[in-house]
Amino acid sequence: MSLPKKRIGVFDTTFVNDGPVKIKDGIRFGTDILRLLDEFPDIGVIFKAKKELELTPFLTSIYQRLKDHERCIFFARYDKEGVSAPEVIAQSDFIISAAYTSTSAEALGARKRAIYYDVAGYDIGDKYYFNRFPNLVAHSYEELKQLVHYWMHEVTDEEFDDFLNTYVKGEIDPYLDGKALSRLRKLLMESK
Repeated sequence: MSLPKKRIGVFDTTFVNDGPVKIKDGIRFGTDILRLLDEFPDIGVIFKAKKELELTPFLTSIYQRLKDHERCIFFARYDKEGVSAPEVIAQSDFIISAAYTSTSAEALGARKRAIYYDVAGYDIGDKYYFNRFPNLVAHSYEELKQLVHYWMHEVTDEEFDDFLNTYVKGEIDPYLDGKALSRLRKLLMESK
């Protein structure tokens, strides 16, 4: 399978009815990614699911539709391929993460365009930290579509660098060099 040149890395989260993002939100998340594929024929998706499909039977049908889509490559957490989140980020031009998982912050720290999709629609102003940043959180499918278009088709590299230096550097990530995991490993090794 060959994906188009423009690639969106997508990361879901754990969807459970006794948590902040419900099973219905997980179904909507997958459905909305399929809608993006329909409405943006120039993009491909690399979808990294947090759980194996066997552990998420309520998502099986929507995730199967993603797996079967000609412009989507789908990986579950423990697939034989062993694809990691940093590998997906590296192969993507843009990242969409279910709110508020670490992958969008990691992508921004590696100087990749990224947003959060608050599929549950908790648009409650500044209560959530990432809502304070302009054009970083989508709270509906329409906002998701607008932000995908904005970051992938409107923002220049220079404007993105300005965004990183103004909002991300020193706030979400101190270095913007993509080496946060290496620094953490080094600190852990030094603490032994």
